[in-house]
Amino acid sequence: MGFAIFYPEQHDLLEQARIFANARCVVGEDGSALHSVIFTRPGARLGVLMHPNRMNLWHAGICDTMGHEIGYNQVEEQNGQAFASPDRVQSFVSSLLAA
Repeated sequence: MGFAIFYPEQHDLLEQARIFANARCVVGEDGSALHSVIFTRPGARLGVLMHPNRMNLWHAGICDTMGHEIGYNQVEEQNGQAFASPDRVQSFVSSLLAA
């Protein structure tokens, strides 16, 4: 699918901005690292893997302001840990790209 794993905390802000500016689709766990979607170009897509019983509207606000598409996929909770099967994530990403 052309995705790469990126750990924003391992890069300075300038490098984060450069990476996100070239992304047309960003998918990740609900959290502050996804706020870097603000560096993407208008029309990018954001896929949020969200924890059960949590709705983070920061991402929706950023996407609305930037003209991005956003999709949410609720992960499962197993033994107190968030879990998303690779097949389910791949299906979610495919549907996000097809939108």
